Amino acid sequence: SVALVFLFLVFSQNINSTPTYNTFHPENRDWTFNHLTVHQTTGAVYVGAINRVYKLSGNLSVLVDHKTGPEEDNKSCYPPLIVQPCTEILTLTNNVNKLLIIDYSENRLLACGSLYQG
Repeated sequence: SVALVFLFLVFSQNINSTPTYNTFHPENRDWTFNHLTVHQTTGAVYVGAINRVYKLSGNLSVLVDHKTGPEEDNKSCYPPLIVQPCTEILTLTNNVNKLLIIDYSENRLLACGSLYQG
């Protein structure tokens, strides 16, 4: 993947100009990035953030923007709330991405967050 980045940088610059770099910023500055992984075959870039998981193209264009929070939660409640109701007061809580792994054998992305005790 380092070679791909190098080739991208080489082909994206003109002879007499400085190199250009693509960037990606979330819509909300509070949604900081926690994890990043790149698919070995497709080059898709996955970013785990607060309240979001993004799938980006190799040039960092947004392909998928998946909302993961905030949701009503309480650290004293056992997950999931649908199966086991909780009498504690629920508050709107951010979901901090804790894990982001590509499962190549099942062709899926695994993501875990801080909501509902992880």
